[in-house]
Amino acid sequence: MNYGPYDWAERMLALAARTTRLKNHLLELDVKLIHFEDSNIITIHRDFVTPMIAVKYGLVPDNHNHPEWFKIVVMDHVKGDKITQFLIDFKESITVNDV
Repeated sequence: MNYGPYDWAERMLALAARTTRLKNHLLELDVKLIHFEDSNIITIHRDFVTPMIAVKYGLVPDNHNHPEWFKIVVMDHVKGDKITQFLIDFKESITVNDV
């Protein structure tokens, strides 16, 4: 698949914007996370991620046996509605688990 130099740059800008939106919402919830500017990856500390959230949203653990961190990779198919649903489920999960 060939996007060309400008189309690819625009796609990456869109991914970075969606990721920043998600990061800002997570920071409002005082979630311990790592995010590098212009990246489409957010890493969340295990204390904030339930097994249900990890499985439902395909979060990637740093270690499959004893994860410390889980990665959220915002890709082209991850649109606003998916991010909104993740945030709804995530807020419910941390409320139930009193993180």
